[in-house]
Amino acid sequence: MENKLRESIEELGTIVDRIDWNHMGWKSIFRRKKYANLKFAHSVKNIVAMQQEIIEYLSEEMEKSWQQLEKSRQQLKKCALDIEEMKQQQKEQEKEWEKERGEEREEDKKYKEQLEKQLGATSRQLMKIKWHLIDEECKYLEKPEDILHCKICGYESERKNYETKETECRFNGGKLVRYVCPGCGVIFGPTKFSALTQDEINDDYTTHYLGFHEGDSTQKELDAFYMLKPDKKKIYLNYGCGSWSKSLEFLREQGYQVFGYEPYAPETDNPYMITRRDAIQKMRFDGIYSNDVIEHFVTPVEDFIFMRELLKDRYSTMAHSTSCYIYKHEVTRFHTHFFTGKSIEVLCERAGFDIIERVNEVDTKDFICYVYRPKMVDMDYTSKLCGLKRNENRAKDKAEKRSDYILEPEGTMYGPYLTLGGGHYRWQLQLEGIVDGTCRITEQAGKETLKTVKVTDGNNIIEIDIPQIIIDLEFVIDNHTGREIVVKKLEMLSTEE
Repeated sequence: MENKLRESIEELGTIVDRIDWNHMGWKSIFRRKKYANLKFAHSVKNIVAMQQEIIEYLSEEMEKSWQQLEKSRQQLKKCALDIEEMKQQQKEQEKEWEKERGEEREEDKKYKEQLEKQLGATSRQLMKIKWHLIDEECKYLEKPEDILHCKICGYESERKNYETKETECRFNGGKLVRYVCPGCGVIFGPTKFSALTQDEINDDYTTHYLGFHEGDSTQKELDAFYMLKPDKKKIYLNYGCGSWSKSLEFLREQGYQVFGYEPYAPETDNPYMITRRDAIQKMRFDGIYSNDVIEHFVTPVEDFIFMRELLKDRYSTMAHSTSCYIYKHEVTRFHTHFFTGKSIEVLCERAGFDIIERVNEVDTKDFICYVYRPKMVDMDYTSKLCGLKRNENRAKDKAEKRSDYILEPEGTMYGPYLTLGGGHYRWQLQLEGIVDGTCRITEQAGKETLKTVKVTDGNNIIEIDIPQIIIDLEFVIDNHTGREIVVKKLEMLSTEE
């Protein structure tokens, strides 16, 4: 009993101690909170004061900034007005300059026109004097007994035996006497012009174009071109187009691959205008066309053969329009042949052409055009290869005369440097003395390789697909066999059936 009482008293004491402790703890907590509240109140007062100061400071700064902004705005406005005024002054100055330049251009134009007029008058006077003197010389130099030779059929006879046609040159070329060939019917002459050297003819053309201007022949050129039944994938040549021709530019804008050739035009940066004979010889065309050109040929057979060599194959065609298929437009010394009688047929026979179409609209639009196709089957380029030695003594039968081309050991065959339009091409390369060799087909003089093929003794058929125009096509063979290789033939085969 005593023990239980003692335990109860101890437990009560423990509770009392706990209550006092908690009482002391709450008092401490209260004191700390009160202190914190006082401190917080003091801080709030300070913050409010600081906030007021900040607001006042910011207000002052904003006012200053606003004033500065307004000042800047006024300055910008003034600058804008100044710039506008400067622009207006510049426009007025440019107008003044343009007026001055216009006056200068007008003066330059007038000066150029005056100079051209003076040059024209001088050249016309020079031509008149020149051909008057030549006419006086011809009275003594051209004799009735002179032998005249027809360039078309080869007929020869004394001058007095020919029928003549006489007129005056409207371009200050003096008296024109032409002759009718009894052999083929061509009317040729004047002999005083055809007797000139090529340089003298070139000079006469140059002087002529200083004094006279050609009319616009664009439509006739286009009419001749369309008679070729052109294909935009093929390549064509306007032969003797003249520097004044507009058909070249027009057709290229239409998507046709057309080049122009004019040996009497000055050098030009136009990549589609060729002025040099050696440059045009590298090119091959699907068609050639011209207007009022072939009557200017002094040697028509040779010129037709030259054009034939520019054609790609026997399916290529030429269309040449001229009113000089009859005796018309005879009042110029530059028209040296009128293809009357059977002369055009004789010309084609000698040059290797067939006439496949004729159009005669001379009465309605002064237009006559013939379309020609070459008779040859294949085009041989063996003689145009480089790096070969010619040997005429390799024929098995001594009575047979044949030229072979030899590629010596460690030598290189290359060429023939052709420009071709896009399409499919078949070539035959005939070799002797080679086994399991290779031939590279390149363009741009070897810069790009189109194809590498195996070649051996005998006939090698090489087929090439060309997507677009290529320049300087060549076949390259390096001879590392230690012996000679005979190159018998390189020819382009016809690709159409």
